[in-house]
Amino acid sequence: NEGGYPAVYTKEPTDHETGKLIRKVLSREVAMPPISLQYLFSADRGIHEIEIEKLLREGNIIVTDRYFWSSVAYGMADFSGSADFYLTAFSILSFYHRFIIPDITFFLDLPVDVAVKRISKSHKHKEIYDNKGKLVNIERSYKQLIKKFKEEFIIVDANRSVDAISQDLFSTAKS
Repeated sequence: NEGGYPAVYTKEPTDHETGKLIRKVLSREVAMPPISLQYLFSADRGIHEIEIEKLLREGNIIVTDRYFWSSVAYGMADFSGSADFYLTAFSILSFYHRFIIPDITFFLDLPVDVAVKRISKSHKHKEIYDNKGKLVNIERSYKQLIKKFKEEFIIVDANRSVDAISQDLFSTAKS
């Protein structure tokens, strides 16, 4: 809020019932096919969208994680090898076509091996996507999305300190 604009942090999955169910799937408490998880993310985003629209009308800047493009990349990783890349991407995008597109999307670029090491040291990360195989597929999906939709992403080198990464994020967002 250094620039004088009110900022609000939101997250997905939300704390609504759909978000709670998503977290149970992510933590392996509930089993669900990937397509069903995509529908849940879309339903949860519909609830989140109401909050975002209200906050935007109030003049806030919204900072959120796991929003639009992450759903596409993670969904594509879930379906990797099952169909043509772009057919899969556009199929997943069809879930989200009516939602607000972010003004800025940062891609925190980090080698998979470094991500795996960081995850192994964290007590928070024990989700279905927190293994090397899934992370390789997610990285591949992001790289293909960035190649196809390069104007939608700002790539940030995440293989640095939190302070250095934060400085890049804040300075880019201010400009």
